[in-house]
Amino acid sequence: MVRIINRSGERIDEDELRESIYPVLKEEIGNVNVNIVFVTIDEMKSLNKEFMGIEEPTDVLTFPYHDEDVYGEVIICPEVVRKNAERFSVAYEDELMSVMVHGILHLAGYDHERENRKADEMFKKQREYVERIKGEGKKW
Repeated sequence: MVRIINRSGERIDEDELRESIYPVLKEEIGNVNVNIVFVTIDEMKSLNKEFMGIEEPTDVLTFPYHDEDVYGEVIICPEVVRKNAERFSVAYEDELMSVMVHGILHLAGYDHERENRKADEMFKKQREYVERIKGEGKKW
């Protein structure tokens, strides 16, 4: 199950996002409970400083717990996602789905920062999942 928690103040189509990302979660990890939490830029900056030692906001952070109740959390900052979409000249919706998939892949054990050999595989899967979701005509 995917639980959406929106603390960002942004309008989020929770049902559509949940429906779009759940197949990725199920395929990569199985039938587990994951929280996707949308936060403000200030909250993301604070989390990134506390957990990564970086004093600026990021688009996504992932926290694997491997508990029965909650397998993990994907923390997303829509404001940073929007800025990145502009910087990369892609649609906000595509960038948002990309970071959601990215977070799920991290929960599944992919690590592009410590394992270079898995980085290519991770980013390939990420692109494939986003394209598949777009091909299904999902709008989030």
